[in-house]
Order: sequence, then C-alpha cells, then structure tokens
Amino acid sequence: MTASLAFHADGYRPGTRHRPHMHGELHLSLVLGGRVSETVGSATEYAGALSVVAKDSGVVHSDDFGTAGAKLARLILPAGTIGALIDDPSRSPAGDGHMMPGLPIHSCGSCNAEEVANALSHPMIPT
Repeated sequence: MTASLAFHADGYRPGTRHRPHMHGELHLSLVLGGRVSETVGSATEYAGALSVVAKDSGVVHSDDFGTAGAKLARLILPAGTIGALIDDPSRSPAGDGHMMPGLPIHSCGSCNAEEVANALSHPMIPT
C-alpha cells in the first residue's frame, strides 16, 4: 500500500466558525497565526500560534477561529490515525500528557498528545 499525503495552507477570517462536522482523513494542523478552539463532545481545546492540532479520521468537532482569525498549515493523511503512524508502539507509552518541548500538542479523538509528539519526532508512514 502506498501512503498519500496532502498539504493545505488555509486562512480563516475573524469570527469564522464551523458547525460540528468530521473529516474522513487524519489531520495534523500547525497554527501559524491567530488561534483556533476545537470542541469534541463537551471538551474544548485552545491552540495558538505554533501549536499542533491532531484529529483522527471520523472525529466530530466544531471550530471557532476567534476575533483575529487564524492561519493554519495542514497535513492530511487519508483515513488514518496517529497510532497508525507510529512505527514502534513501545516508543509511545500511554502517558501523562507530555508535550513536545516548545511545541504545544492538542489532540482530538482517539489519539493522545504523547502519541502525536512521538509521531512528529519519529515520522514513519507505513507503506
């Protein structure tokens, strides 16, 4: 199987909100400017500049880009999960919410922040 990737750079105007929706692919987003809040169920995560937001495929969420709007760079992998990216599960113990130094990680769905940090620091896409 060959993995395919897509990259998007998106700008969101001040006051932009997205009603609850889901994507059919894994999204890894880097907030380049502004902020975004994402709500999954009753939990809301806030991400500012240089934060990474990860959402597994199929996670229903809503977005609020605040009064300043936001700019995001997004890497998209089809129908995936963070867990599927990790080449050695022993390097990704269930954890204490450890964040990558200097880079806040926000995760939505079935992945956790440590899995995201590990995947980003040791990227390996299954083929």
